[in-house]
Amino acid sequence: MIDPFTAVWLVTGCSSGFGKAIAAQLAAVGTKVVATARNTDTLGYLPDNTPHVAKAVLDVTDPDGIAAAVAMATARFGRLDIVVNNAGIGVIGPVEDVTPEQTRLQFDVNVHGMFNVIRATAPLFREQRSGLYINFASMAGEVSIDSLGVYSASKFAVEGLSEALRAEMKPYGVDVMIVEPGPFDTEWLGKNAIWGPRDEARYPAVWRYVEMMKDVYADRNQVGDPARAAEAIIDAAGWSPPPERLPLGEASLGATRSKIAALQSNLDRVEPLARSMHYTASPHRSATMGRTT
Repeated sequence: MIDPFTAVWLVTGCSSGFGKAIAAQLAAVGTKVVATARNTDTLGYLPDNTPHVAKAVLDVTDPDGIAAAVAMATARFGRLDIVVNNAGIGVIGPVEDVTPEQTRLQFDVNVHGMFNVIRATAPLFREQRSGLYINFASMAGEVSIDSLGVYSASKFAVEGLSEALRAEMKPYGVDVMIVEPGPFDTEWLGKNAIWGPRDEARYPAVWRYVEMMKDVYADRNQVGDPARAAEAIIDAAGWSPPPERLPLGEASLGATRSKIAALQSNLDRVEPLARSMHYTASPHRSATMGRTT
């Protein structure tokens, strides 16, 4: 079990949103934190010349820069205990219309960027035989919706790599917690959004849904408070063991419950056909082939 308040944290994407909220709360209570961003000028909300706070340039698409930031962190504090993989962007638009360049950028930041940070820090965790990765996915990593196909694909990938990482690192005493936020009052639809080509004649329903999302994100009665999310994440980091998944907000809880119900319904429907694959299947197997309900 890691005490989150005596641990050494490294947080990516601290210029805004969840990363900013987590870094600010840790710094406020005297917890050692390495706050990172592509431009440290965006970290002005954190104090300078404070023993427990370090600021570092870190672009998750730059492995050399990540290595330098990790080296600085360990030189400053002697170890790392918790790594928060928060940095990310969101590509918005229909799957058909989002450009190949935008799709590659989505995966370079959200997926390959996380791999880069993990590769730079996993040797430290294995050597000290303890650690915690807090990997940001999304409710869109459980349920994909109109206009977020490419973004969801990247977050589904985060879920998959995190599950494998958890199994691989367990013998070394390292945990992995996946965070799945719903709508929150962040820059997700602002500076961190990348818009695909907009053809409303081809996909009018998709773009109507996008406008609805904008309304939701503009309404503080419907979106979550990043400060409260940060409190929940820091709290859960101290659980023994930490939760495998941490959905944040009513929307995320509801979406995941609906997905579980849909998966169970589909399994029930296809179970006879699925079981018919074995060589020892019942002789009447062929009678069920092609039948739907």
